[in-house]
Amino acid sequence: METLTMSTLSFSVINWPLCVCNIIANSFFAFCIICRTSNNDGPKQPVKILLNSLVFCNTVYLLFLIGFKFVDHDDGDVKLLYVTLGILYYTVSTSMSTSVWLAFFYFTQIVPVKRAFFIWVKKNMKSIIYAVLVFDRLFFLFELTVKLVLQCSSPWTGPTNYNVTLSNVTDDDNGSPNSFSRSTLIHVYIVCLALEFIYVFFCLCVMMGSCFTTACYLQRHIRSLSATGCVSSRLDSQIRVTITGILQGVLFLLCQVYLFSSFFTTVFSNVTIHVYFSFTVVSIYVTGTTINLGVGQTLFRQRAVYVCSKISKLMTM
Repeated sequence: METLTMSTLSFSVINWPLCVCNIIANSFFAFCIICRTSNNDGPKQPVKILLNSLVFCNTVYLLFLIGFKFVDHDDGDVKLLYVTLGILYYTVSTSMSTSVWLAFFYFTQIVPVKRAFFIWVKKNMKSIIYAVLVFDRLFFLFELTVKLVLQCSSPWTGPTNYNVTLSNVTDDDNGSPNSFSRSTLIHVYIVCLALEFIYVFFCLCVMMGSCFTTACYLQRHIRSLSATGCVSSRLDSQIRVTITGILQGVLFLLCQVYLFSSFFTTVFSNVTIHVYFSFTVVSIYVTGTTINLGVGQTLFRQRAVYVCSKISKLMTM
């Protein structure tokens, strides 16, 4: 089987600077969320829990990506490497799904709704967001658990692909006493993969639909305001959120297209894409997400300006 590889040096040169910068930025975001200057300062629910989740998942991913380089792939603890890869997979999955529901929330807040279903969704947005976050975290955690059990009971084949394929978990049991339970786990894992593809495709539709609908509404709204000569105080923030949401949607689409292509290429062809390629793509996605958070969230932007002004004053003293 042919393997598309990336050198360790190239991987480090690209990813390590991104990791360091993103960790610093996400740590600053976490500080802004946790340390409020007043009771009215900071995002309200459910935006707060979405931002907390996004910042936390991105930070954990970045820290484990740095730690991944220190795990010896040949002579080290294979189970430790599997767990590291699993945590990287889990944090990426939950981070990407969180960005989808953040975009959907802003869609419901900006675009007026008339249909009964969307009116109900808007009224129960907090409960829906909480339920979705609990569901996808438990689902990805269950899938990760099944995957780790199967991996740890299979021969080590090396970390070639970020997406774990069935070739890693369907080795012959050779009539072992645990063949029945292993066969059951394999079928469970296949079902989890199918459900994951359905859920990711659903998230992709939600992300694209939310961004496109919000952009179309704001375009009509701006034309209406220009014709009447009225000025909306919320328009600037809505435009900013919409632009960052569109950019986030493009990043989400490109990243998912790559991950799907990588998975199916490995399963249905003789070409295996090395895990370094996938980690690099995800690192670029996380970098774009971090930039969007800094630009789109008023709290982060205002705190950054405040910190920069304080630093400039200290430097001029």
